[in-house]
Amino acid sequence: MQTDDVIIDVGLEPRSVAPSHAWLWFTEAFAVFRKQPVFWIALAVVFLLVSWMSMLVPQVLGVLLSLLYPTITGAVCLIAARVHETGQPQLATLIPNVTPVIRPLLMVGSCGLLWAVLASLIMLAFGGSDDALVIKAGEALTDEQITQLRNQLLINIVLMAPMLAASYFAPPLILFQRCGVVEAFKLSFTAVLRNWVTVSLAIVLTVCGFALSALTLFIAVLVLMPVLLITQYTAYRDLFESPLPPQETA
Repeated sequence: MQTDDVIIDVGLEPRSVAPSHAWLWFTEAFAVFRKQPVFWIALAVVFLLVSWMSMLVPQVLGVLLSLLYPTITGAVCLIAARVHETGQPQLATLIPNVTPVIRPLLMVGSCGLLWAVLASLIMLAFGGSDDALVIKAGEALTDEQITQLRNQLLINIVLMAPMLAASYFAPPLILFQRCGVVEAFKLSFTAVLRNWVTVSLAIVLTVCGFALSALTLFIAVLVLMPVLLITQYTAYRDLFESPLPPQETA
């Protein structure tokens, strides 16, 4: 598929779907995973290792990962599309398709990073004294610490939710639709806003998936992680391209 010719659909609008589509996003993602399980598990291992390394040196690797994250997830969406269409990852198509839009993808990462910094500054300004959050090993949390932790969590969610909504579908919109950064943010935010119940249910399913993976000593994360990454593509496809058909009963 040629992507060199930039054709922007000015009538592109996200559709609204039923909450049950949250489950369909996962089942479709798992179907893509099953076509190349070894590849996806290997990708999950690399992703987890990179994430772990970024936590060791957050000032450098953490910032770099945040900057590159939209490019990485966009590349995963492109690979997922190739596996979905042909059954093969077709890694040779990554560079020719990602290179023309690397600048807007990096801009998405830069905006997310800047937003996170501003959110942190606001939390420091209104989150109270850091001394109240000093927790020693073996000591129970005080009521004041619990209250402050809860308040900071709520503030963090409120501050980060708009950027997360605006940036989630931005990478596939930039890659597949050749949208500009502002247009991608607007369409992504609109998609999440129109389908907030479905998106919320998908988040609940994600949390449940991680909780259940604990029963396997988190070995199941090697399957869950790539499925979550692929879900970004299946959700994008459902909301912006081909709607997912209702799940057939066996």
